[in-house]
Amino acid sequence: MKALVKYAAEAGSMEIREYPVPVPGATEVLVKVKACGVDKGGDLYIWKSHPVMKFRVPVIVGAENCGEVAAVGSAVMDWNPGDRVTAEVVIGKEGGGKGSHGDTAYLFQSEKWDLGRNVDGGFAEYFVVDQRFLHAIPDSVSWRAATLFEMAAVAIRNLLEVVQIPRDRRVAIIGPGPIGQISAQIVRWLGGTPVIFGLERDADRFALASSLGFREHVIVDRPDFDAQVARYGETFPYVVEASGGVNALPLAIQLASVQGTVAVIGGNAAETPVSSGWFLMKELTMKGSYAHTWSSWEKVAELAGSGALDLEPLYTGSYSLEDWEVAFREVDTDPSIIKVGLCPGELI
Repeated sequence: MKALVKYAAEAGSMEIREYPVPVPGATEVLVKVKACGVDKGGDLYIWKSHPVMKFRVPVIVGAENCGEVAAVGSAVMDWNPGDRVTAEVVIGKEGGGKGSHGDTAYLFQSEKWDLGRNVDGGFAEYFVVDQRFLHAIPDSVSWRAATLFEMAAVAIRNLLEVVQIPRDRRVAIIGPGPIGQISAQIVRWLGGTPVIFGLERDADRFALASSLGFREHVIVDRPDFDAQVARYGETFPYVVEASGGVNALPLAIQLASVQGTVAVIGGNAAETPVSSGWFLMKELTMKGSYAHTWSSWEKVAELAGSGALDLEPLYTGSYSLEDWEVAFREVDTDPSIIKVGLCPGELI
């Protein structure tokens, strides 16, 4: 089979290679990949060998997967060939997955398995994963939408499980990228009003947000920023940092109300300049989260299947697996791109 391999620790060091099709173990499932999303904060970091990203070499890259069950191990009972599935990305060496009942200890093990990082991932024609980390993709959900399930699970873990944003609240969302757009949909599902913050260069992303019904925008780098914010009463009881921008966390603290909550989903490898003064004076609560849980993935499937979470408009386009470098470079340089996928077979 064809696979995109990171074959050495140095920057670059990726190429398409021929690999044998993996054979599933007793509790494993072989997935035939339809598409795998390109993750700017993961796959591109591996491509560039960024020191913040830990990975083994060689490894087949690719995390944000979707596909069909091709074969199952002898002890697999819940899955059959042809089932439409997606696999979690952080797959616990011990614990996690179906039946974990909210236990998140596996996320923080000193040694854990990450799909496309230290176990072979989805930029290939096939990959294998233990059955307990698979989730069904509803028939009403397209393959394009399914490439965004992982990002949606990350947002849902933070907003619904960790922060537990109440219903009917006005929420500031910093960043109109994929996590920000998904977060806005979650807030709307909760009956709240999302206000999306971004930069002048985010015009295409704001246009996409508007097409999805989110027309409350604040342009941070415009001279009338203070006047824009004043339309909403100047502060917000809940602020979601979804951009990973270097200056986003200080902005979140500035926007948060007294005794407000800052939900941190976006991450950045660079140091962020944060002063503790306003954080202390406002008695703010800050809650971050890492990755996702079984329940957050199941919630994505539920909301996407019902139409409450509309992920397909966030999918920008498809590339063949052989054109991976073109896709990587465009994701790295084009701010209008939300999500692109690599397809080892027919483009979705």
